[in-house]
This record gives sequence, C-alpha cells and structure tokens, in this order.
Amino acid sequence: MTHKAERPRTHKIRNAAVAGTLGIALLAAGGGTFANWYESAEINGGTITAGNLALNTPAGVVWAVNGTTIPTEDLAAFRMVPGDVVTYTATFTPTLVGDNLEATITADSTNVIPAEAVGHVTVSTSLTDAFDATVEALTDAHHNDPISVAVTIDMPFAAGTDTNPTQGAALDLKSLTLDLVQTDHTTP
Repeated sequence: MTHKAERPRTHKIRNAAVAGTLGIALLAAGGGTFANWYESAEINGGTITAGNLALNTPAGVVWAVNGTTIPTEDLAAFRMVPGDVVTYTATFTPTLVGDNLEATITADSTNVIPAEAVGHVTVSTSLTDAFDATVEALTDAHHNDPISVAVTIDMPFAAGTDTNPTQGAALDLKSLTLDLVQTDHTTP
C-alpha cells in the first residue's frame, strides 16, 4: 500500500512540473507580456505650406535735404546743422505671402547715429501705397504692390545756450537699413 500512496503523489509532482515548464515556455515565447490592441487611421488633412516675406531691391531712390533733391554722391559734402531734415525715399515691391501675414518696414539707424548725437537726431519711417494712402501695416494684400518708404533723419533746432554735442558728428547713412519685420497678428 505504501507503493500505491506514493504513486499518486509522484504523479501529481510530475504533472505540476510539466505544467510549470509549459507555462514558462509560453511566457518566454510571448515575450513575458500580452500586447494591447492598436490601430491608426489617416485624417486626410491636406498640406500646409509656409508663406514668404521679402523686401526687394528699391526703385526710384531719392535723397532730399530740407525738401530739395540732391544726388546720393553729394550727401558726403552736405554739412547738417540743427533744423535740417534729410529724407530718403524709395519704392519697394515687398513679397508678402501668408493668409494672416502682417509686417512693418522700419529704418534701422543703430549704426547711423554716433553716441554723441543720440537723442539729438531722430529717425522715423512712413509708408504710402500706390494711391498715396498711408500704410500702417503691410498684409498679403500688398504683395508685389509698390510701397513708397520715406525715412526722415531730423536734427531739430533747440533754442538755448548749451553747446550742441552733435557738432562734428558724422551720420553714416551708408549703414542705414530698412527692415521688413512680421508683426504679431494675434495681439489685439
């Protein structure tokens, strides 16, 4: 009887060992985990293309001193004094491609006005379209349309007995640049 009692127990141990080995083999074959189901679908959204912003070579460049036109080469011989106004005018055809594009053209006088003249010489920019209407901001509606840009360099006259620190200062008009810069159309 002892033999019969040991037999069922041995049979159970052997069956458990075989089942354990099969379970380990199944886990090893499956990577040890079960994968989640997955599916993707195309949304068919189309293609978005970025716009373009460029300031083309100017046409019709004119320099004027106190309203009188002078040739560019004569600027070096001109000696500005308080009360004088020098104006640069040119026509540009900007490239403005973008549904919500807004931009401005401003004069960068960073390298034009020397330190001793800062605060005594002002530089301002104004824009007009082909119909002589003032333009505050350019949009894609101005794409390839002529825009007249006027840059005014003003040394205002100030009455007083103080020595004007601009005496002998050189304004480097060759360093004057115009910047076409996108503005944030989302800001009210």
